[in-house]
Amino acid sequence: MTTNAYNPAPIHVKEKQMIELGSIVFEKATGSKGMITHMQVEINNNRLYLFQPQGINPETGHPVKKIWVVEERLEGGTRIPEPDLPLNVLGTQVTDIATGFTGTAVSLCLHISGCVHVDVQPSGKLEKTGAAIEFCDFDIRRLKGDAIPVLTKEEIKASQKEKPSPVDVPKISRSFN
Repeated sequence: MTTNAYNPAPIHVKEKQMIELGSIVFEKATGSKGMITHMQVEINNNRLYLFQPQGINPETGHPVKKIWVVEERLEGGTRIPEPDLPLNVLGTQVTDIATGFTGTAVSLCLHISGCVHVDVQPSGKLEKTGAAIEFCDFDIRRLKGDAIPVLTKEEIKASQKEKPSPVDVPKISRSFN
């Protein structure tokens, strides 16, 4: 609760709500039922949800393609208080400790496991094509920057156990020709 200098009566700030990750919802535009697996917060504070429709693609045998949607396109799901996300990182310079990749933190992504990833957009263009260098996605625990607290090895280990990261791992070829 806060007060306003012009009106000493308390102002009740409504707690930010989100759709609980793992909730089954109905996506209105496609008419599909599926699950919410991620929530992304953009640098402008907009929120998007990653919607995994139910079903298997008959051509590939894999799950149908996921899509990012705004909350207004969704019906159902359980509403919960939004966790305390490190929104102060957005707009700041960060560096991946493992690779040295440096840029601006342009979005945060909350995974269903509770892990937080950051999209890092470097400045500059590719010399050959003139295209902007693509952003990269990093587990926040791999990043350093003024807005990111330094964790001890023990804190990192405990955090990884509590909130495991769904790190992309290159696929191993299963072809034995």
